[in-house]
Amino acid sequence: MSSKNMQAYALIRDRLFTGRYAFGDSISVKELSEETKISRQPIMTALYRLQEQGFIEITAQVGSRVVQPALQEVLDFYQMFAAIEGVLAGLAANRVQPGQIEKLQDINHRIDALDPDDPNIEQAYRSLNIAFHTELHALAQSPQVSLRQQANFDLSDFYMLQTTGFKQNLHVASQAHQDLIVAIREKNVALAINIASHHILDVGEYLKRNWQE
Repeated sequence: MSSKNMQAYALIRDRLFTGRYAFGDSISVKELSEETKISRQPIMTALYRLQEQGFIEITAQVGSRVVQPALQEVLDFYQMFAAIEGVLAGLAANRVQPGQIEKLQDINHRIDALDPDDPNIEQAYRSLNIAFHTELHALAQSPQVSLRQQANFDLSDFYMLQTTGFKQNLHVASQAHQDLIVAIREKNVALAINIASHHILDVGEYLKRNWQE
């Protein structure tokens, strides 16, 4: 991507993940271009890329808007997301070598130590959670699957940030991570698959309980 394309992409993505753009909001290419001094073509390129990633809908002769998924679409997404995370956790449990689990443990300790009253806890948790699952995926030694799963994490984080946020799920996630660490350390493949997939499915159920159509 050119520097202008990257700039436009980063700007729109940031607005999606900070709540400036909400589900269903229209995105005016003209207004964005006038506001940012970026020409329309890089903005459209960024929007098409975000559409491919599931964040934006572009309709010819109508315009662009943030997706507004139905609950069932989101729950179907979490079924797929959970299945892939289970595969990666199983691979990690099968392939982990002595001494490789400590980084996962350290990251989870940092998650567990987060202060719920910290005004920046949402971003702090999201960063650490990404780090935890990135390290887990590295243990799986399956870069193509890991790359595709990272895109799913981005979409899941977007759904969370657009609806309930992360704060209420914080300590539940920390315990699930710890259970997963134990399963991987013991090289218990079946248990690792089960814990990882249910960890993701629980996020979907959490969204279901708090979803507003």
